[in-house]
Amino acid sequence: MLAVSFTPNESLDFEASVGYLKSDSDDYRLVDGQSVNFKNTYLEYYLQAVITMAKGVYVIPEVGFRDYGKLEGNPAEPNQDLGGLFYAGAKWQIDF
Repeated sequence: MLAVSFTPNESLDFEASVGYLKSDSDDYRLVDGQSVNFKNTYLEYYLQAVITMAKGVYVIPEVGFRDYGKLEGNPAEPNQDLGGLFYAGAKWQIDF
């Protein structure tokens, strides 16, 4: 995971990040009589802003994309695309 942050002033902070995960199953499964090891690569990107309304009061909007990658190793469906997900949201937070 790599994150970069930029703070133009005390009440505004921007953050951008990218995450990468590569998985390789520990077990081997039988698919159509063949021993198969499943592999996958996952990527996630997001942009976030932290807006300070007052001391301890924040609004945090965020947008991001999750790429679930392709599942490799299945001879019946080689390079099966697992799709992706775009999301957007915001939260408010009060620290006291």
